[in-house]
Amino acid sequence: MTPVINSQSDDIEIKIRRMQGSIRLRILFTLLALAAGLTAIVLFRALLLYQDANRSNAPKQQPIDILEQQLANHLSGLLQIPTVSKAPPAVFEQLHAYLEKTYPLVHQQLQRSRISQSSVIYYWEGRDRTLKPLLFLAHMDVVPAMKVTWRYGPFSGHIDEQFIWGRGAIDDKSAIISLMESATWLLQHGFKPQRSIYFAFGHDEEAGGHQGAKKISQWLQSKSVHPLMIIDEFSGVFAGRILNVATPVAMLAVAEKGYMNLQLKVNGQSGHSSKPPRMTSIDRLARALTAINHSPMPARLMEPVKSMFERLAPRMPFMKRLVIANLWLSRRLLLNKLQANPVSNALVRTTFASTLIRGGQVENQLPATATALINVRLLPGDTPEQVLKHVKRTVNDPQVHLSIEGPTSPSSQISSFHSPLYRAIETVVSQQYNDA
Repeated sequence: MTPVINSQSDDIEIKIRRMQGSIRLRILFTLLALAAGLTAIVLFRALLLYQDANRSNAPKQQPIDILEQQLANHLSGLLQIPTVSKAPPAVFEQLHAYLEKTYPLVHQQLQRSRISQSSVIYYWEGRDRTLKPLLFLAHMDVVPAMKVTWRYGPFSGHIDEQFIWGRGAIDDKSAIISLMESATWLLQHGFKPQRSIYFAFGHDEEAGGHQGAKKISQWLQSKSVHPLMIIDEFSGVFAGRILNVATPVAMLAVAEKGYMNLQLKVNGQSGHSSKPPRMTSIDRLARALTAINHSPMPARLMEPVKSMFERLAPRMPFMKRLVIANLWLSRRLLLNKLQANPVSNALVRTTFASTLIRGGQVENQLPATATALINVRLLPGDTPEQVLKHVKRTVNDPQVHLSIEGPTSPSSQISSFHSPLYRAIETVVSQQYNDA
């Protein structure tokens, strides 16, 4: 039998196939064009960061003529006074006497007021008292020296070719010395500030500041002092490689995380360890701690952190600059990368750290009660109530009792880093560290 050939239907099928192929090509070319356009946008945004807009145009200033060895000796002497937070007042009296002896000009020309016996405020009257004053903060106390091997004694104040060693060398006696040295130099050169200046040094910052900073704040409020700007202790200028940036990085902090302690308590049944229940109070507590560790608070890329990376990006390798310049596309990628490192993880979330745990007394006795303390550092925007709600939902065990232990300190407001005040600090840093 001769097959019947339908040429008309074949032509239609060929046309359909050609049309489908044409559509596929158009889709392919469209996708390629979109990909090329997206790539061009991503690359263009990364290349724009080469402008390095954060470099100040302010002229570099000549370094102030300060005798470095003398400054080092002054800090060394301060470090040798063991002003641990809970030290008796007599120890802090040694520090006050040392400052008075070392900086006589400051004590002659600035007014000094004692707060809570051991804290102190210095007042430097300005030419125009109608202007809001500046307030510089520091603290005299240090944390106790842990029982570890020290290269030099924690209160030795040892000076070698590179460092000055001792508790408080960075946190925070160096700030006290910096302020006192600066004030002395300015007074020697006849300087009188336009607006008044306060130096406030607390004595119990490491223990919460309840008798130091809190009382200082109350004293300032009682005098109707409303500062234009408050500068507290700082991270400093890091000359090492920070976040893959080889040049020095000046860390100007515009916010501080909040502080709270969360207690977990499990009441179990005491008894002999030879007849243990399926889950002891310690077991239940451990399970709760593990659950909390595996379920952190959500990560958030806050504006100051985002801006920090945008400032650092021009000094970073190109691929990292590519990510930071296109956060509209790569925000999740950056957040995941930041969470992998403990230091950068603390920038993007409220953190939990189990610091104290208490349970049994002897090895063959089941503990009736087991408790743990979690130190929480609150990201701005997170509250103690939100933390408590999150942990309760995470633990999901009615036998684990949760409570906030001790006083809480909310996170600070975020200071503007677009203000003239911030720009003034930025300019000064750029003048002293031109490549930072």
